[in-house]
Amino acid sequence: SRISRSHATKHIQDRCRQLKSIHLMSRTTILTYHFILFIGIVFSLNTHAQSEFKDSKIAWRTGAKLEWTDFQGKPPENDGITKAETSSEIIISAEYFEGEIPNFKVRNSFIKNKSWTRTNSKKVLLHEQLHFDISQLFARKISKKFSELKNNGELDVEAYIAEFDRLRNEEEKLQQKYDSETNFIDDKKIMNQWVKFIEQELDKLKKFKVE
Repeated sequence: SRISRSHATKHIQDRCRQLKSIHLMSRTTILTYHFILFIGIVFSLNTHAQSEFKDSKIAWRTGAKLEWTDFQGKPPENDGITKAETSSEIIISAEYFEGEIPNFKVRNSFIKNKSWTRTNSKKVLLHEQLHFDISQLFARKISKKFSELKNNGELDVEAYIAEFDRLRNEEEKLQQKYDSETNFIDDKKIMNQWVKFIEQELDKLKKFKVE
């Protein structure tokens, strides 16, 4: 198994400077001359964008499980060892008036066309599901940290980005540890231990679930 993720913070400082004055269209109002920060994706509420998201991505949902039909990407020809790959992303966006506390939103999704499989094994599917669950765990950790910063009155966007990057790096380490302990090892006990651990950690942060 292998996990690939999309975390968008590149050129964030430039984006902060560039988006000083912008018109944001929503269903009910136009917001003008306020500071808007978009990271990774332009936040859209129109029906077409929602439909496109549904077709290409799956938002993490409590109780919902991935199916092999969700893995719509093409396996690489130069990698004949890896049985499947899960591609997920954590996207954050913020909107706020300059000089006020930013209001961040966190979204966690499975990317269909970048996830692929060479097998229909139920064991491998469970393994891939847990990769997605780990991604959700860190989406919740990010949501929790942003909430703490907001409650503390933090105005500096870079403080939020720094925590995002820190938790992103922690996720990378846990994903790698999970793979190193379960890849190529047909040990039901070890896998069950990981499933239980992630379930417990998710439950601790259920207040901050990202769906």
